[in-house]
Amino acid sequence: MMKERIRAFRTLAILSLFHLPIAANAQPISFAGVWARQPAAGGPSARYYALVASDASGHVVLFGGLDKSGALNDTWTWDGANWKRQSPSKSPPARSNGALASDARGNVVLFGGFTPNGDLRDTWTWDGLNWTQRFPKDSPSARSGASMAADGSDRVLLFGGAHEDELLHDTWTWDGKNWTQQSPANSPSGREAPSMANDGAKHVVLFGGMNESSRMLNETWIWDGKNWTRQSPVNSPGARQSAAMTSDGAGGVVLFGGYPGFGARDLDDTWTWDGTNWTEQHPASGPSARTVPALIYHAPGQVLLVGGEGQSVLNDAWVYEHGSANFGNVKLDSRATLTLAFNVHLPMTLAPNVKVLTDGQPNQDFTLSGTPSCAGDVKADSVCTVRVTFAPRSNGLRTGTVQLMDKAGTMLVETAVFGQGSGTGGSTLAAEAKAR
Repeated sequence: MMKERIRAFRTLAILSLFHLPIAANAQPISFAGVWARQPAAGGPSARYYALVASDASGHVVLFGGLDKSGALNDTWTWDGANWKRQSPSKSPPARSNGALASDARGNVVLFGGFTPNGDLRDTWTWDGLNWTQRFPKDSPSARSGASMAADGSDRVLLFGGAHEDELLHDTWTWDGKNWTQQSPANSPSGREAPSMANDGAKHVVLFGGMNESSRMLNETWIWDGKNWTRQSPVNSPGARQSAAMTSDGAGGVVLFGGYPGFGARDLDDTWTWDGTNWTEQHPASGPSARTVPALIYHAPGQVLLVGGEGQSVLNDAWVYEHGSANFGNVKLDSRATLTLAFNVHLPMTLAPNVKVLTDGQPNQDFTLSGTPSCAGDVKADSVCTVRVTFAPRSNGLRTGTVQLMDKAGTMLVETAVFGQGSGTGGSTLAAEAKAR
């Protein structure tokens, strides 16, 4: 059983990618998104199996996890810029492989997990200051490796997990006071450590997990509030368990990494689900291969990834922006450069003059850096890249776009870029800003 791996907390290895066919009706080219590493100073220590959710204030709540010394039960919040360790008067006991989620109103609930003394079945809620243990009349049985997500109707959905050598396939909802077991006509089979997330459109997406034969799965299921329905996407991520998955805030989900099976290397691939099909993204750079990182939707177009286990226990934090590229704060007398990647789905010929505009004007705050690989004849299922430099000419938010054209001058794809100019500046760049 894969249980031994999950509970022995062994360190695994690095990289594996899957190349799968694309849908026949796919768009010819799409923006692959950008992973940007966040400052780690002052944040949670290195860990994996950390649990994350968004609370009613919009902050990310992170609880516990595992490090080299064992299980943790510290609580942290992230406001989009800074981490803060909380000091609740009471906290859930330390555990690994528990489940955490918040409902549509931001009420955070924690359930179960594994300790050296066995699986847990306790329920806790977070109110922004303290943890409170709840004692509902009904409750799921003790388990670890279950998945939870908001179900889109002010409830939290829990599915599956494992208890000792039994893999579970029951479905439960939490309404803020009590757990209720659901009786769907169809259901995924028993499995441990599947990935689950609300898609932002009142559906819950479940992917993968490990079955009773210790076989990794790549099934996709949708919960509509009453029943589970297995999907038949043309494309799909490879089979895995313990991948990170969260809503993208726009009716889909983002999936990253995971563990594909005994003897294999952890994954570092990024996928998005649009309600019908999976698309592998090819960002120019990103987090290293890992399993059981924490991943959570935080702001429009952004998801936050924290920690996990790869070649070591990790404490890095990354933000993935799937609809735009954020350069962050850049002083007036300096510059920052990002490499943007685009997925080419169909063979085409691209014009060499990629357009980089600032509020519709070329050669302003955002400019092309070097020669794009997106030019000439481009093969299907390939990736082309564009390097863009941000050198702010004035304080405040600066916005722009990157446009890829075909040889006839027709725009094929456009993605937003933005950054924040800061400081007074004293260099040539600042002088140029005044001159304009």
